[in-house]
Amino acid sequence: MRIMKVILVVATPLLLFISLIALYFNNQVNLTTYAQPVIRSAIDVANMNSLSDWSVIENELVVIRYHSVDEEEIEMVLEIATDIRKSLDDRYQFHYNKPVNIVIKPTREEMREFFGWGESASAVGVYYGKRIYLLAPSLWVDADSIEQLTDKYLKIGPIAHEYTHFIIDHKYHNNVPRWYNEAVAQYEEYLYQGFEWIEPYGRLNQQLYSYQEMQRDFDNLPNQALSYRQGFMFLKYQIDKYGEEKYWDFMGKIENRFLFEQAFAQVYGIDISDVWQEWEQHVVANKLR
Repeated sequence: MRIMKVILVVATPLLLFISLIALYFNNQVNLTTYAQPVIRSAIDVANMNSLSDWSVIENELVVIRYHSVDEEEIEMVLEIATDIRKSLDDRYQFHYNKPVNIVIKPTREEMREFFGWGESASAVGVYYGKRIYLLAPSLWVDADSIEQLTDKYLKIGPIAHEYTHFIIDHKYHNNVPRWYNEAVAQYEEYLYQGFEWIEPYGRLNQQLYSYQEMQRDFDNLPNQALSYRQGFMFLKYQIDKYGEEKYWDFMGKIENRFLFEQAFAQVYGIDISDVWQEWEQHVVANKLR
Protein backbone atom coordinates (compact mmCIF):
# COMPACT_ATOMS: atom_id res chain seq x y z
CA MET A 1 0.00 0.00 0.00
CA ARG A 2 2.83 2.38 0.87
CA ILE A 3 4.60 1.56 -2.40
CA MET A 4 1.41 2.30 -4.34
CA LYS A 5 1.10 5.71 -2.67
CA VAL A 6 4.67 6.58 -3.61
CA ILE A 7 4.05 5.53 -7.20
CA LEU A 8 0.91 7.66 -7.37
CA VAL A 9 2.67 10.69 -5.88
CA VAL A 10 5.44 10.43 -8.46
CA ALA A 11 3.29 9.35 -11.41
CA THR A 12 0.46 11.85 -11.10
CA PRO A 13 2.57 14.99 -11.70
CA LEU A 14 4.49 13.14 -14.42
CA LEU A 15 1.30 12.13 -16.20
CA LEU A 16 -0.04 15.66 -15.88
CA PHE A 17 3.18 17.04 -17.38
CA ILE A 18 3.07 14.56 -20.28
CA SER A 19 -0.58 15.43 -20.90
CA LEU A 20 0.20 19.13 -20.95
CA ILE A 21 3.07 18.60 -23.39
CA ALA A 22 0.74 16.60 -25.64
CA LEU A 23 -1.88 19.34 -25.51
CA TYR A 24 0.74 21.97 -26.23
CA PHE A 25 1.93 20.27 -29.37
CA ASN A 26 -1.67 19.95 -30.48
CA ASN A 27 -1.93 23.76 -30.17
CA GLN A 28 -4.16 23.59 -27.13
CA VAL A 29 -2.49 24.86 -23.95
CA ASN A 30 -0.10 27.74 -23.35
CA LEU A 31 2.45 26.23 -20.95
CA THR A 32 4.23 29.55 -20.44
CA THR A 33 1.28 30.77 -18.34
CA TYR A 34 2.31 28.41 -15.54
CA ALA A 35 5.32 30.63 -14.84
CA GLN A 36 3.20 33.73 -14.14
CA PRO A 37 2.77 33.27 -10.35
CA VAL A 38 6.52 32.80 -9.90
CA ILE A 39 7.31 35.91 -11.95
CA ARG A 40 4.73 38.00 -10.06
CA SER A 41 6.02 36.91 -6.66
CA ALA A 42 9.66 37.56 -7.53
CA ILE A 43 8.87 41.11 -8.66
CA ASP A 44 6.66 41.75 -5.63
CA VAL A 45 9.26 40.59 -3.11
CA ALA A 46 11.87 42.82 -4.73
CA ASN A 47 9.56 45.83 -4.56
CA MET A 48 8.21 45.24 -1.06
CA ASN A 49 11.46 46.24 0.66
CA SER A 50 11.22 49.80 -0.63
CA LEU A 51 7.73 50.21 0.90
CA SER A 52 8.40 48.99 4.45
CA ASP A 53 8.30 52.44 6.09
CA TRP A 54 5.39 53.87 4.09
CA SER A 55 2.04 54.75 5.67
CA VAL A 56 -0.82 52.28 5.21
CA ILE A 57 -4.58 52.63 4.94
CA GLU A 58 -6.72 49.58 4.24
CA ASN A 59 -9.98 47.68 4.35
CA GLU A 60 -10.76 44.04 3.61
CA LEU A 61 -10.47 44.53 -0.18
CA VAL A 62 -7.78 47.16 -0.73
CA VAL A 63 -4.48 48.11 0.93
CA ILE A 64 -2.88 51.44 0.01
CA ARG A 65 0.73 52.36 0.79
CA TYR A 66 1.68 56.01 0.46
CA HIS A 67 3.80 58.86 1.71
CA SER A 68 3.71 62.66 1.35
CA VAL A 69 0.12 62.67 0.06
CA ASP A 70 -2.87 64.23 1.85
CA GLU A 71 -4.80 61.57 3.80
CA GLU A 72 -8.18 62.82 2.59
CA GLU A 73 -7.00 62.18 -0.96
CA ILE A 74 -5.82 58.69 0.00
CA GLU A 75 -9.20 57.90 1.58
CA MET A 76 -10.86 58.98 -1.67
CA VAL A 77 -8.70 56.58 -3.66
CA LEU A 78 -9.46 53.77 -1.19
CA GLU A 79 -13.20 54.27 -1.57
CA ILE A 80 -13.09 54.43 -5.37
CA ALA A 81 -10.75 51.42 -5.64
CA THR A 82 -13.00 49.38 -3.33
CA ASP A 83 -16.09 50.12 -5.44
CA ILE A 84 -14.25 49.29 -8.66
CA ARG A 85 -12.95 46.02 -7.26
CA LYS A 86 -16.44 44.96 -6.16
CA SER A 87 -17.89 45.79 -9.57
CA LEU A 88 -15.21 44.07 -11.68
CA ASP A 89 -14.95 41.06 -9.35
CA ASP A 90 -18.66 40.53 -9.85
CA ARG A 91 -18.52 41.03 -13.62
CA TYR A 92 -15.61 38.63 -14.08
CA GLN A 93 -16.60 36.24 -11.29
CA PHE A 94 -13.15 36.81 -9.87
CA HIS A 95 -12.63 35.35 -6.41
CA TYR A 96 -9.39 36.66 -4.95
CA ASN A 97 -9.14 36.14 -1.21
CA LYS A 98 -6.58 38.84 -0.46
CA PRO A 99 -6.67 42.63 -0.51
CA VAL A 100 -5.37 44.28 -3.67
CA ASN A 101 -2.21 46.30 -3.08
CA ILE A 102 -2.02 49.87 -4.34
CA VAL A 103 1.02 52.16 -4.08
CA ILE A 104 0.56 55.91 -4.51
CA LYS A 105 3.58 57.85 -5.68
CA PRO A 106 3.67 61.51 -4.56
CA THR A 107 5.65 62.93 -7.51
CA ARG A 108 6.19 62.26 -11.20
CA GLU A 109 9.93 62.12 -10.56
CA GLU A 110 9.51 59.30 -8.05
CA MET A 111 7.22 57.42 -10.46
CA ARG A 112 9.71 57.80 -13.31
CA GLU A 113 12.68 56.81 -11.17
CA PHE A 114 10.95 53.68 -9.86
CA PHE A 115 10.09 52.44 -13.36
CA GLY A 116 13.22 53.73 -15.06
CA TRP A 117 11.27 56.00 -17.39
CA GLY A 118 12.59 59.00 -19.30
CA GLU A 119 11.45 62.58 -18.82
CA SER A 120 8.72 62.29 -21.44
CA ALA A 121 6.88 59.45 -19.66
CA SER A 122 3.59 60.54 -18.14
CA ALA A 123 1.61 57.43 -17.14
CA VAL A 124 -0.61 57.96 -14.09
CA GLY A 125 -1.26 54.28 -13.39
CA VAL A 126 0.67 51.02 -13.83
CA TYR A 127 -0.02 47.41 -12.90
CA TYR A 128 3.26 45.70 -12.11
CA GLY A 129 4.22 42.64 -10.07
CA LYS A 130 0.96 42.11 -8.13
CA ARG A 131 0.58 45.82 -7.33
CA ILE A 132 -1.15 48.82 -8.83
CA TYR A 133 0.99 51.96 -8.83
CA LEU A 134 -0.79 55.30 -9.07
CA LEU A 135 0.41 58.86 -9.35
CA ALA A 136 -1.25 61.01 -6.66
CA PRO A 137 -4.50 62.26 -8.28
CA SER A 138 -4.02 65.89 -7.24
CA LEU A 139 -0.82 66.06 -9.28
CA TRP A 140 -2.58 65.65 -12.59
CA VAL A 141 -6.33 66.20 -12.06
CA ASP A 142 -7.27 69.87 -12.09
CA ALA A 143 -9.60 70.38 -9.10
CA ASP A 144 -10.28 73.08 -6.50
CA SER A 145 -11.73 70.81 -3.81
CA ILE A 146 -11.75 67.18 -2.71
CA GLU A 147 -15.32 66.90 -4.01
CA GLN A 148 -14.28 68.10 -7.45
CA LEU A 149 -11.22 65.87 -7.39
CA THR A 150 -13.39 62.87 -6.51
CA ASP A 151 -15.88 63.60 -9.28
CA LYS A 152 -13.18 63.97 -11.94
CA TYR A 153 -11.11 61.01 -10.76
CA LEU A 154 -14.17 58.78 -10.94
CA LYS A 155 -14.48 59.71 -14.62
CA ILE A 156 -10.87 59.67 -15.79
CA GLY A 157 -8.86 57.83 -13.12
CA PRO A 158 -6.86 54.73 -14.11
CA ILE A 159 -7.94 52.30 -11.37
CA ALA A 160 -10.54 50.38 -13.41
CA HIS A 161 -8.00 50.00 -16.23
CA GLU A 162 -5.20 48.80 -13.97
CA TYR A 163 -7.41 46.51 -11.91
CA THR A 164 -8.56 44.84 -15.13
CA HIS A 165 -4.89 44.05 -15.82
CA PHE A 166 -4.75 42.54 -12.33
CA ILE A 167 -7.70 40.26 -13.17
CA ILE A 168 -6.22 39.25 -16.53
CA ASP A 169 -2.98 38.39 -14.77
CA HIS A 170 -4.45 36.43 -11.86
CA LYS A 171 -7.57 34.81 -13.32
CA TYR A 172 -6.50 34.52 -16.95
CA HIS A 173 -2.75 33.95 -16.37
CA ASN A 174 -1.84 36.78 -18.77
CA ASN A 175 -2.78 34.33 -21.49
CA VAL A 176 -3.58 36.98 -24.09
CA PRO A 177 -1.36 39.12 -26.34
CA ARG A 178 -0.36 42.54 -25.03
CA TRP A 179 -2.68 44.38 -27.40
CA TYR A 180 -5.69 42.34 -26.27
CA ASN A 181 -4.75 42.81 -22.62
CA GLU A 182 -4.83 46.57 -23.15
CA ALA A 183 -8.03 46.31 -25.18
CA VAL A 184 -9.86 44.56 -22.34
CA ALA A 185 -8.58 47.11 -19.81
CA GLN A 186 -9.79 49.97 -22.00
CA TYR A 187 -13.13 48.29 -22.58
CA GLU A 188 -13.77 47.89 -18.85
CA GLU A 189 -12.93 51.52 -18.07
CA TYR A 190 -15.22 52.46 -20.96
CA LEU A 191 -18.07 50.46 -19.40
CA TYR A 192 -17.37 51.58 -15.85
CA GLN A 193 -16.46 55.22 -16.47
CA GLY A 194 -17.54 56.03 -20.01
CA PHE A 195 -13.89 56.91 -20.70
CA GLU A 196 -12.18 56.47 -24.06
CA TRP A 197 -8.57 57.36 -24.78
CA ILE A 198 -8.72 59.27 -28.06
CA GLU A 199 -5.82 61.36 -29.33
CA PRO A 200 -5.88 63.32 -32.62
CA TYR A 201 -3.01 61.16 -33.93
CA GLY A 202 -4.72 57.99 -32.69
CA ARG A 203 -7.88 58.22 -34.77
CA LEU A 204 -8.76 55.47 -37.23
CA ASN A 205 -8.91 57.60 -40.40
CA GLN A 206 -5.32 56.75 -41.32
CA GLN A 207 -3.21 53.72 -42.23
CA LEU A 208 -3.97 51.12 -39.57
CA TYR A 209 -1.63 48.56 -38.09
CA SER A 210 -2.22 45.04 -39.34
CA TYR A 211 -3.23 42.18 -37.07
CA GLN A 212 0.24 40.68 -37.52
CA GLU A 213 1.90 43.95 -36.44
CA MET A 214 -0.31 44.15 -33.35
CA GLN A 215 0.49 40.56 -32.44
CA ARG A 216 4.19 40.75 -33.11
CA ASP A 217 5.30 44.19 -31.98
CA PHE A 218 2.51 46.00 -30.11
CA ASP A 219 4.66 47.72 -27.48
CA ASN A 220 7.17 48.98 -30.06
CA LEU A 221 4.77 50.37 -32.64
CA PRO A 222 5.59 54.07 -33.17
CA ASN A 223 2.01 55.35 -32.81
CA GLN A 224 0.90 53.94 -29.46
CA ALA A 225 -2.26 56.04 -29.38
CA LEU A 226 -3.33 54.39 -32.63
CA SER A 227 -2.42 50.84 -31.59
CA TYR A 228 -4.30 51.21 -28.29
CA ARG A 229 -7.30 52.69 -30.11
CA GLN A 230 -7.32 49.84 -32.62
CA GLY A 231 -7.26 47.22 -29.89
CA PHE A 232 -10.14 48.83 -28.01
CA MET A 233 -12.28 49.36 -31.10
CA PHE A 234 -11.66 45.79 -32.31
CA LEU A 235 -12.79 44.35 -28.97
CA LYS A 236 -15.85 46.59 -28.96
CA TYR A 237 -16.71 45.33 -32.46
CA GLN A 238 -16.11 41.72 -31.36
CA ILE A 239 -18.57 42.05 -28.47
CA ASP A 240 -21.11 44.24 -30.31
CA LYS A 241 -21.29 41.89 -33.29
CA TYR A 242 -20.97 38.46 -31.68
CA GLY A 243 -22.40 39.14 -28.23
CA GLU A 244 -21.20 39.01 -24.64
CA GLU A 245 -22.02 35.32 -24.23
CA LYS A 246 -19.38 34.36 -26.78
CA TYR A 247 -16.93 36.76 -25.14
CA TRP A 248 -17.34 34.94 -21.83
CA ASP A 249 -17.02 31.57 -23.58
CA PHE A 250 -13.80 32.81 -25.15
CA MET A 251 -12.45 34.12 -21.85
CA GLY A 252 -13.28 30.76 -20.29
CA LYS A 253 -10.99 29.10 -22.82
CA ILE A 254 -8.32 31.69 -22.00
CA GLU A 255 -8.71 30.91 -18.30
CA ASN A 256 -8.18 27.24 -19.09
CA ARG A 257 -4.92 28.19 -20.82
CA PHE A 258 -5.96 27.47 -24.39
CA LEU A 259 -3.77 29.31 -26.87
CA PHE A 260 -5.26 32.69 -27.80
CA GLU A 261 -5.87 32.16 -31.52
CA GLN A 262 -7.02 28.57 -31.01
CA ALA A 263 -9.48 29.62 -28.31
CA PHE A 264 -10.89 32.33 -30.57
CA ALA A 265 -11.36 29.97 -33.52
CA GLN A 266 -13.04 27.34 -31.36
CA VAL A 267 -15.56 29.77 -29.87
CA TYR A 268 -16.27 31.99 -32.89
CA GLY A 269 -15.80 29.45 -35.67
CA ILE A 270 -13.54 31.84 -37.56
CA ASP A 271 -9.90 32.90 -37.30
CA ILE A 272 -9.33 36.13 -35.40
CA SER A 273 -7.26 37.46 -38.33
CA ASP A 274 -10.37 37.15 -40.52
CA VAL A 275 -12.48 38.99 -37.95
CA TRP A 276 -9.78 41.66 -37.89
CA GLN A 277 -10.24 42.13 -41.64
CA GLU A 278 -14.02 42.32 -41.11
CA TRP A 279 -13.44 45.00 -38.51
CA GLU A 280 -11.14 47.01 -40.81
CA GLN A 281 -13.89 47.01 -43.45
CA HIS A 282 -16.39 48.05 -40.77
CA VAL A 283 -14.15 50.98 -39.79
CA VAL A 284 -13.97 52.24 -43.38
CA ALA A 285 -17.65 51.66 -44.18
CA ASN A 286 -18.82 53.49 -41.06
CA LYS A 287 -16.08 56.14 -41.05
CA LEU A 288 -15.19 55.30 -37.46
CA ARG A 289 -12.70 57.38 -35.59
